[in-house]
Amino acid sequence: GKWEAPEDTTEKYFDELHRVLEQLKRVCKPGARLSITIGGGCFPSKAVLVDEQLAGLASQVGFNITDILVARNSWCTRRRTEKVVQIRESVVCMENL
Repeated sequence: GKWEAPEDTTEKYFDELHRVLEQLKRVCKPGARLSITIGGGCFPSKAVLVDEQLAGLASQVGFNITDILVARNSWCTRRRTEKVVQIRESVVCMENL
């Protein structure tokens, strides 16, 4: 059968990412600039735009997103050759307010 990531897997991932951002907010001085490089999530039927999710979570925590730079585009593949959906690796730039 076709494999799909359980919803709780992606939910746990973003919950952990949210906790990391909360700690970064706590320990970084106001005005500190951060850049986080992150890759997209690849599932058999879809791509998860992790950079956009990260930017949203960072904004919720209190960071100002200054840019999202796409560093590389790639493909989710099936059997290593069949292109399914495009993903990207990005650098999310932010400033601690």
